[in-house]
Amino acid sequence: MNRTRERARERGDVAPTVILTALTVFLVMFVIQVGLYFHARTVLNAAAEDGARAAQVRGGQTADGEATIDQILAGSPTLLADPTRRVSVDADTVTVVLTARVPSLVPFWSGTVTARSSGPVERFRPEPERGGTP
Repeated sequence: MNRTRERARERGDVAPTVILTALTVFLVMFVIQVGLYFHARTVLNAAAEDGARAAQVRGGQTADGEATIDQILAGSPTLLADPTRRVSVDADTVTVVLTARVPSLVPFWSGTVTARSSGPVERFRPEPERGGTP
């Protein structure tokens, strides 16, 4: 009879191992997911900053910023899903807004990353426009 009880206890020891293994796999996948999210955010921020810089230079246009953004995002085709971009150039300011989805490794998680960059348009400004004395 003791032997039967020992076997029953041995079989019961498998359940905690299975649960801990599943939990460990989930936690590892979650850590990888967080890393992907932050890497995607970094790539998107770099693309937004470089796109704004390309459109800011004297004579720069919206197309210059979009081309720079496309070139940077082409280096990460599987990292960023459905990227959208908006580059606007007015008389004084360039603004770039990028949005993309990060692929999900963890069930029930969807991450969207947004990056924004803006700056002044480079152009010659006469002294009176700059606020100086003539």
